[in-house]
Amino acid sequence: MNLGSGLGNYIRLLSRDDAVAYNTLIQDSFKKVSEFRAEPQTLCWTLTDDHYYVLGLFKNHQLVAFLRMEWIESIPELRFKTDEDTILFQPEFPIGYLAKAGTATAEKNKGLNSILRYHALKIFLDLEIQSVIGIIAEGSARHKTMEEIGYQFTAKQKPWNGNFKSDRKIVIGHLSDRSTIVQACERLEKKVGLHEICTFTLHSDVKQIVLQGRTDLVFPWSKMTA
Repeated sequence: MNLGSGLGNYIRLLSRDDAVAYNTLIQDSFKKVSEFRAEPQTLCWTLTDDHYYVLGLFKNHQLVAFLRMEWIESIPELRFKTDEDTILFQPEFPIGYLAKAGTATAEKNKGLNSILRYHALKIFLDLEIQSVIGIIAEGSARHKTMEEIGYQFTAKQKPWNGNFKSDRKIVIGHLSDRSTIVQACERLEKKVGLHEICTFTLHSDVKQIVLQGRTDLVFPWSKMTA
């Protein structure tokens, strides 16, 4: 997973030590996003970021994009994460969930989210994740990219939860098995260019990542009261 090298350009797992840079980035990245609106409490590092793993992409040693990787190990947890009573697609467990993401305004439309998605999918494959989901506003640039690399989509039946609001239709994208995850990586290599992907070295030792399921529905944001 240590692909190529670029002077000052790399990807690594973030921690709460990166919270100031992360908060600045997420507030900047969400300022001009037209397809949905986020509540202020989501525009900062949270307990959820402590529990799961956030990939940060750095250019010239500056954090310019991030993508949070989560995982789901049961139907109750999947219902909770998607805020859906009925699951209209057939995922295999454990499921990788690519959740909150952002890119600095000055770096948008340069394929940085696609590069992070590529690395996240590769990590999920290493961790024996069997399928992948994401929730997105229909017609957004990210939705189009996901469609191009093989995601299938199911309309969300209930409105987005209280943290995010959108006037657009919300869809749940899914890669249904490992073969479609592999195919998505191959399509990203062609779409973005493997040379461009390789300009960012993956610094973190992803072999140390441990999937910590929350099958009892005691999620990380409940830690303070658990």
